[in-house]
Amino acid sequence: MCGRDVVEGQIFTFTSKGAVHLSCLHRSMAPRLYRNNTDAALFELMTFANEGIVKVKNVEDMVEDEEVRKLVLEFRKSLEGFAARLTNKLVERIGA
Repeated sequence: MCGRDVVEGQIFTFTSKGAVHLSCLHRSMAPRLYRNNTDAALFELMTFANEGIVKVKNVEDMVEDEEVRKLVLEFRKSLEGFAARLTNKLVERIGA
């Protein structure tokens, strides 16, 4: 959307067009996003999930115990899947 590369550590999501910065997606959706409380709530949940992914990735490097590392990875994968579902639903409802 903005034409800039998405790099590790930035908050981003995926659309059918590929990786996109969450702030750029927000900017493109803003005129349609706040007409409906449900759509605004979906965007907030999507933001929480994507911010969580970045935070969990930061924690992964701290964990030394292999069993705990597997739990952290499972949690991140769960967040990634949920973020993707939220993004897809929002794009379906209002476009990207």
